[in-house]
Amino acid sequence: EKPKNIAGERMTEPEFVDKLVDGLKEPWGLALDEPNFLLFVVESGAGEIHRMRLGNLQEPSKVSLQRVVKVNTYTQLSEVAILKYNDGVVTDTGIGARSSGGDFRDARLLWTETNSDRVRRSTIHGTLQEDLSAIPLYGVAEPLIWPRSIVADPRPNRDVVYVAEYLGRVWELGTKNSTHSRLLVDHASYGSTAQIRSFLAQSERSSAASA
Repeated sequence: EKPKNIAGERMTEPEFVDKLVDGLKEPWGLALDEPNFLLFVVESGAGEIHRMRLGNLQEPSKVSLQRVVKVNTYTQLSEVAILKYNDGVVTDTGIGARSSGGDFRDARLLWTETNSDRVRRSTIHGTLQEDLSAIPLYGVAEPLIWPRSIVADPRPNRDVVYVAEYLGRVWELGTKNSTHSRLLVDHASYGSTAQIRSFLAQSERSSAASA
């Protein structure tokens, strides 16, 4: 029997399946920059984030990986997101994927390092790496613990990312405002991108109702 989706409907077979990359050690996170035909892949087992250009999908054998981020051996890389800083249109391209919406020079790559309680960012070339300064650290009443999923808010001029912890809390963190951190969800369950997307959907419905 065919598997069912979350609505209980039988899923149809995909029209085509292409193997783009093989042999990665524990690939976890994906982020898609659709306008620039770039896909970012977190290879957790190797502590690396790779970038591939998707312009040759008709010839998958020509798709190659370029390493843009490398962390130390003991760091647990989890997921990745893309954020655009200017006022361009940012589009949602699927679960766990955010498009930069235009000139890739304006985009920023963000990722979670779970076992060190860090959220970091860089250019999409991996340069100018730094910690996200809005992270609530140990010593405050509610520090960030075991960050896992990360999604950039696609709405114009929001300049925030949402980070879900492994144990279930979801945070809103400013990417420009270093003092902006807000605990949105506090559940004793596994953190996931789905929780973040659910919050975004509720926020959009509330905004539409008040307009």
